[in-house]
Amino acid sequence: MSSQAPEQSESDILALTPQQNYDRHRATLRDIVEVDHFSNTMPTSIVDFWLSALDPESKIRLPLDTKGFYGSDLRASIPIELAHDSYKYVMHETDKAKATKYANRMIIALSLLEMDVLIIKDANLAGLALWHKALALVRLPDCVVDLAKTLKLYEDVRPRASLSGSKLPQPGRLKTRLLTMVDDDNKAAEWLRSWEPKV
Repeated sequence: MSSQAPEQSESDILALTPQQNYDRHRATLRDIVEVDHFSNTMPTSIVDFWLSALDPESKIRLPLDTKGFYGSDLRASIPIELAHDSYKYVMHETDKAKATKYANRMIIALSLLEMDVLIIKDANLAGLALWHKALALVRLPDCVVDLAKTLKLYEDVRPRASLSGSKLPQPGRLKTRLLTMVDDDNKAAEWLRSWEPKV
């Protein structure tokens, strides 16, 4: 595993631009690619290629015959795929320190996306990104405001997405899932109970 600086808090991550997050969290992103995604099975050259492809300003050519999620843009799909590598820990980990670590890694990967652009360009990818972001935020302390903003965006995006409910849950089902991930006295749980999704 590569050495790296301590990861920042989620509030710091959310406040930065995609390029700032890439520059600041490059070591963590390398670790996500090398360890979480490839399980230390790929040569350095492959890891370097993935890391370069994650750079928001990168002009590196990606394989033309390879599509992203559900036939979508490959470059925008990569951060979502890396975020999904933390899914099992964010969803099921009972050790709070470990859950926080992987929730932050999920947020770091997703922070490389220009969400405002993605929401307009591709509702499917935007929905997948916002869904994963909500899963991460609900496991992190003091993120109720960001969770609320994320879920409001998800409400707006989900009706435009063509994916089935099994691939991208409806807001009501997502609310139910999120409530199972937090303690009843958690501030996020309090907000979630009061949230009434549009659909």
